[in-house]
Amino acid sequence: MNVTASIPVVLYIATACASVSEVHPGNTNAPRQTLARWDYKLRRSLVDKNKESKPGTLSYMNPNRGKTTAATDLGLSIGYVPSVAVDDRIQWEYRLGVEHHKNTAPEKTQDTTLYGAAAIAIVGDLVDDGYSWLPSLALKYKVDDELGAKSWMQSLDLAVANKSLRLGVVHDVAGVGVLFEPTFGAEYEQFTDGGALGSSGQVGRGYAAINLLVLPLYRRTVDDKSLGERIQINTSYQYWADFAESTAIDTGQDDHELFQTGLRFFLDEDLNFGIGLDFVDGENPSEGKPSQQYIQLSLLVKV
Repeated sequence: MNVTASIPVVLYIATACASVSEVHPGNTNAPRQTLARWDYKLRRSLVDKNKESKPGTLSYMNPNRGKTTAATDLGLSIGYVPSVAVDDRIQWEYRLGVEHHKNTAPEKTQDTTLYGAAAIAIVGDLVDDGYSWLPSLALKYKVDDELGAKSWMQSLDLAVANKSLRLGVVHDVAGVGVLFEPTFGAEYEQFTDGGALGSSGQVGRGYAAINLLVLPLYRRTVDDKSLGERIQINTSYQYWADFAESTAIDTGQDDHELFQTGLRFFLDEDLNFGIGLDFVDGENPSEGKPSQQYIQLSLLVKV
């Protein structure tokens, strides 16, 4: 990560829709009795790397130097959730969609589109079993117009919720809610056209992420029952390590990092609308996001 980079300010609009893998910070993620249904989501990506939904973004960036730029991170998908009996220990969700990531900054240009399918599951019951597994499997076709590269990407992620280990569950610590959520996984990218990266070839990446959500007023007040969830401090760190890279492909350095931290305030009890202020530093090889650093002021929408 480049800590000496200039820091622009970003204003963006964010949109997302609820699904089986998205929960309020204080809720369990155990399967519940449901009827089969179809839904749609507009958010950052087809599959999140953790339970918390990541909103899609339309960004206006005003850097310390250079001209102003625009950026988008949007994912649109349609999903099918099969029916689940009250005593079932697994809930599946299947999705088809497309996501687009673009940045017009002269030195950090990005223009990536991914078409994909995903299967997401919640296995186990936090109430009865004390734990849940959250695996997801995705297949995406990636088109990087900036590099002229095309590739197929397969990924497998796993998050764990465990009451005794205090993972994936909000705990009250002296009136402050704390959610600690690690995620692990791997992805394999097969280039059919390497473009500026070289000829056809492949690269594998090991993946790890840590997400820390702090709710300063988690011990809810009498006047506003949801206040404890509406004020949030969110910090995440993501790390990728390349392996099995073809000699014909050059994806740059073999280690990739992305750090983000910020404050969010939701305006309503259902956490549909809010504002946020975040600091972002690093890169995302899965989305073709080059290394950069900025502060963003956010309008948040999750409906």
